[in-house]
Amino acid sequence: MGDLIGLYQRFGNPSKDLDLLFDNLFEQVFPQVKKMIQERWLKGKSPNGDVIGLYMSNPYSMFKNQKNPMAGFGVVDLTNTGDMGEKITFGFMDVAEYEIFSTVPYYTRIVQKYGEFQFNVTDKEKEQIFIEIATKISEITLNFIYNGKRN
Repeated sequence: MGDLIGLYQRFGNPSKDLDLLFDNLFEQVFPQVKKMIQERWLKGKSPNGDVIGLYMSNPYSMFKNQKNPMAGFGVVDLTNTGDMGEKITFGFMDVAEYEIFSTVPYYTRIVQKYGEFQFNVTDKEKEQIFIEIATKISEITLNFIYNGKRN
């Protein structure tokens, strides 16, 4: 028991350190999060699995289908030039709580039309993210336990 208390004391404030570590690791895995959202948009899917929306214009639907047939005819894919997906970023709201958005000038119009929800991740994607972060935390913790160093 004394070893655990000694380790706890050597680690400093583990709760605060883990919160900061989680946020830092989220920042490291964010490129994967961004890619997940971009790939889902290409398929015309919302985080809940529904289609993002449908185009009202048949000529525009044909134009979009030629550019990206993966979404299906008439299905909104939120990917015209790819600019909005490339400019996806995030802001910290609280520990392990983030807001994902795009810095394109038309972001607000897209959110008003299709919902902020489109910038979320699916439950499955969220699980993948947490597993990756938990694995990294475990590696860092084991390194600290065995080598006495934090990365």
